[in-house]
Amino acid sequence: RLMNAGAMDHLVPVSQLTLTPAYAAPEQIEWREVTKQTDIYSFGIVLYEMLTGVVPFRASTSEAILAMHLREAPTPPKALRAEIPVEVEAQVLRALEKEPKWRQNSANEVVREFLHRVVAARAERVKRPPSGRRPVAQAGGQPSQLPWVGARWIVAAIVGVLIVLAAASF
Repeated sequence: RLMNAGAMDHLVPVSQLTLTPAYAAPEQIEWREVTKQTDIYSFGIVLYEMLTGVVPFRASTSEAILAMHLREAPTPPKALRAEIPVEVEAQVLRALEKEPKWRQNSANEVVREFLHRVVAARAERVKRPPSGRRPVAQAGGQPSQLPWVGARWIVAAIVGVLIVLAAASF
């Protein structure tokens, strides 16, 4: 069903690939030019997985996963975890664009925009807490409960930054 006869003839057999299908960019699969946007796609998959707990494309065979990278849009992260801010979701989905020209231009841009959106979303959440909750300033020094911005999200953002910095140093 995923592969039409002859539709993937121009691709290299999976047995000859030196990539991990779950993290492969469309241009890698099709043997097009690999650029820094290729790494951004793979980093977008890592961010998606950090936010949702799963990779965006899952199937029983490597060939099916590769076909999904080429033809299918990922499930929006908010569909899997409703508490993910729209701004953060947009950033991750931009990194997962099929065409490299629509992705961010550098890993630094991904990290900068991602962290900016996380901080902006947290600030907005603090300004307008859910009904029944008090803002941080009125909570007697106790932080308000921000369901999506906990230690796990901060650690995930820091790990992401460290991965990008490590990759940039090579």
